Amino acid sequence: MERYGRSGFPAGAFFAAGRALSAKQARGAGRWLSAEVLAVLARAGAVAPLLVTLLVAALAGAGCGGGGPRYESAEADFSMELPEGWRQGEPGGSGWREFSGGFYFYPDADNPETAGSVLDYPFEAETLAGYVDEMIQSDARMNETMIRMSEVAERLAGAKSPELEREREGLRTGVLTKRTLTVDGHEAVEVTLSQGPMRRLDLYIERSDEVVFLTFAAPEEVFEGYAAALRERYDTIEVD
Repeated sequence: MERYGRSGFPAGAFFAAGRALSAKQARGAGRWLSAEVLAVLARAGAVAPLLVTLLVAALAGAGCGGGGPRYESAEADFSMELPEGWRQGEPGGSGWREFSGGFYFYPDADNPETAGSVLDYPFEAETLAGYVDEMIQSDARMNETMIRMSEVAERLAGAKSPELEREREGLRTGVLTKRTLTVDGHEAVEVTLSQGPMRRLDLYIERSDEVVFLTFAAPEEVFEGYAAALRERYDTIEVD
């Protein structure tokens, strides 16, 4: 977010309704919906069982291996020096635990709402700018679909749910800034977004026939400081 977590967490972007979700895409959507809320939607018949399985599995996170000054993603062929005090890891207890090879990076082990991740996707557009615009629109369409499904769940249950309303608030997004830059010699686009009480920063880096996607989310009140620290490390990114 200026633009994740989100995201909460991690990774990534939301995708158009009707598009088949891969495990990577599920991580992005799952970042904003708790396992409990997904279970409510599933019982109401609002979410397909396979989608629920992918999203709930994504919430668990995965990683392998200690922690260090660089975030390394073998999956995305990506590495970056983390800001001072930040760590690579995975969900643990009520926050994060350091784990080298973990899917996420985070600045505060005790804050489960603040984290980032990196993925790579096929580059399916003529220009990076066009790709980013499509991802933003897909994000919005997916969010609207999830909002409608939660409203259906409430109607079927015959009662309003404060939990679902909080989830819907987190799904309402808006673009705050968008800029182009060069990262490790590659064209890149940075977007910041509002997402309910959260802010998200997404960095898209074009690499041959792929796009490397870095996303970081934090509550609005602490986002700017974290985003600034993350930007200072852009010149340490390696994507080749």
